[in-house]
Amino acid sequence: LSYATSCGIGNSIRFLSKQALNITKLATTRSPDKLIYDLASYQITNPETKLKKIHFYAFGVFKKNSSYLIYNLSILSLFVCLALIFSFPINTNVELFNNSYKIDYLSIYMKILLTISGIFVLLSSIKYIQIIKINKIEYPILILSSITGMMVMISSNDLILFYIGLELQSLALYVLASFNRDNVLSSESGLKYFVLSALSSGLLLYGCSLIYGFSGSTIFNLIAENINQDS
Repeated sequence: LSYATSCGIGNSIRFLSKQALNITKLATTRSPDKLIYDLASYQITNPETKLKKIHFYAFGVFKKNSSYLIYNLSILSLFVCLALIFSFPINTNVELFNNSYKIDYLSIYMKILLTISGIFVLLSSIKYIQIIKINKIEYPILILSSITGMMVMISSNDLILFYIGLELQSLALYVLASFNRDNVLSSESGLKYFVLSALSSGLLLYGCSLIYGFSGSTIFNLIAENINQDS
């Protein structure tokens, strides 16, 4: 199980690296001023960039018995993220990275529901992970990673970006499903989730390739326009 899971995660990471490289190549074709503006706007307008998962993980590795501290910091980061979402102007529509990332009223509303749900999950599961003795620093960090992937999917306006957010969410949920290594059912559920998710990801990519072949674009707006013109 560990070998299969590590191979699957490695393949997914390699695929995401290739997708990120493709997006980088597309970004280099644009003017530097526009690219810098998009990057700066993304850092300012997106609360998911405030979820400093890597910082939490590095802090938890070098500080012993820091699981409770990391858990509380994760909950605090979600509250900060929720405050940043509420502070964003509702009537403002922001489109970044050649219209592949979109922030509008609907995405803000969905991110509010997602963040509140994440806070509820962390608060309601603290006793459970203490009882079954899986209170480790990786648990809240994996939840933050999955929430970040969901936020990327919510604001995605492009098939490639949507798939990257989906895989970011799935990678964290693979590990969460099999987090209790001492439980056979937990390991079995993680393996089943991995196999089914790999199959569904392949079907999703096949469908995305068909949509791109029919419409000639991966942007949602352009896909709808091209299909309506053809019809």
